[in-house]
Amino acid sequence: MGYQWLEQAGVDVPWYPWVSNRIMAPKHEFFMWLAVQQRLLTQDRMVKMGFLQCNVCWLCGQEEECHQHLFFSCTYSRKCLTLVESWLQICIPVQDVMEWWFKYRNRSLLVRQVLAARIAYLMYEIWHARNRSRVESILLLPTVLVRQVQKGIVLRLKVRNVIGSTSKVNLWLERICNGVN
Repeated sequence: MGYQWLEQAGVDVPWYPWVSNRIMAPKHEFFMWLAVQQRLLTQDRMVKMGFLQCNVCWLCGQEEECHQHLFFSCTYSRKCLTLVESWLQICIPVQDVMEWWFKYRNRSLLVRQVLAARIAYLMYEIWHARNRSRVESILLLPTVLVRQVQKGIVLRLKVRNVIGSTSKVNLWLERICNGVN
C-alpha cells in the first residue's frame, strides 16, 4: 500500500520542461526552479521577513526590487534582454518567464531548450550582477554581462554536441555560435 502511494504520479507542473533540459547547466536548473516559484531572496521578500528596511533595486536604483522588476522591468535587465533578443533574433515578453515559455512552446524541442538555457543563463548572470552590486559596489556593463552569456551558451552547445533536426534549426544554431569568441 505504501509503495503504491510512493509510485503515484506527482503534481504535474507546466514549467518543468522549461526548467530542466539537457542543454541547461545544473546550477541554472536549480536557479530557475527557485525563480519560477519566486523563491529567490529579492529585496521585497527580505523586507517582508524583516531583514532589510529599504527596498530599492541595486541595479537601477529607481524602483522597488521584486522578481518581475529585477529580471524584466529594471532598466539594466531590459538592456541585457534587448542585447540577447538582438543576438538570437527573438522577442522576450516583459511580464515573466512563464509567459515567454508558453509563447515559444510550438518551436522545436531543441530550439526551446536552447532558448530556455539562454534565458536561464541570462537571469542567473543578472542575479549575480545584482549581488555583486550589493556586496562589492561593482556593476558590469550590460554588454559585458551578455558577452559572458553568449560565450557560456556557445560553450554549452559545443560540449553537448547539439545538432538540429532540420537545416533551418542548424542554420540558427550556427548563427548563434558564429561571431562569439
